[in-house]
Amino acid sequence: DEESEGSTDCESEKLSDDSEVDATDEEPPSKEELTKLLMENLDKDQMDRYEAYRRTQLNKPGIKKIATSIFGQNIPPNFLTVLSGISKVFVGEIVEKAKDVQKRYEKAALVEANLKKKAPLRPEHIREAWRLYQLENGTTPSVAWRSQGGDGDGMFFR
Repeated sequence: DEESEGSTDCESEKLSDDSEVDATDEEPPSKEELTKLLMENLDKDQMDRYEAYRRTQLNKPGIKKIATSIFGQNIPPNFLTVLSGISKVFVGEIVEKAKDVQKRYEKAALVEANLKKKAPLRPEHIREAWRLYQLENGTTPSVAWRSQGGDGDGMFFR
């Protein structure tokens, strides 16, 4: 009897080990499921901003003009799409930082009436956000053209 009880314990341990393996073999949630979960947990203000961000598109001809002037050659459409997406993310970061600056300015001025309303961003908010972005990322773009080595025309970045 004792031997049969010992083997039962051993078998139950094997079963529990198998169930642990099965639990770790589960597939991770899909991107759609994660997006749905995120959407369900956004408040109204966050949802409005997310929808506005999804609808917004930067002016591709303007981006193409700037990129062409920087690179000195025609830009392929797929690269233009990537550059447009990166630009959109960058603008989104600056706007979020400017909203934080706006809240700080309003708190410093003790303007509680404006805290409840959606006041538009002002140029000083965006300038301060840009200044903070440069400090945080350790980057200060040069306004002068930088020269590049080799046979290039010397116009690398503005």
